[in-house]
Amino acid sequence: MASAFDPAQYRGKVLIVNFMAEWCPGCWSELPGLVRLSWKYKDRGLAVVGISVGSLREGTLKLIQQFGIAYPVYLDPEGRVAVERFRLTGMPSTFIYDKNGKLVRSLRGGVSEPVLKTIVAALL
Repeated sequence: MASAFDPAQYRGKVLIVNFMAEWCPGCWSELPGLVRLSWKYKDRGLAVVGISVGSLREGTLKLIQQFGIAYPVYLDPEGRVAVERFRLTGMPSTFIYDKNGKLVRSLRGGVSEPVLKTIVAALL
């Protein structure tokens, strides 16, 4: 797991920020597609970041292992980053940024791999 999330370190890449939690079954359904996309497009300039909200370290580690997550996952146990920085209103939620760091899509609720792939492919 990663320490402090800094979106500036991803400038020059298309960035997917996915909010997930061990207690969120809707989040689990998105994870396999996010993992596949991260592998498929990482050499073309895609970065995927997970932020585990309201979850303990142990539960988050189980999700990482269960779904084979290889991208950075940050802990937000109290949900401060989710609420204060991203104004998160529900889970799951996914934010997509272009290579200049501009937010281009905010997706509330579950999002399918084909939808993400279409958005990402257009930005790469």
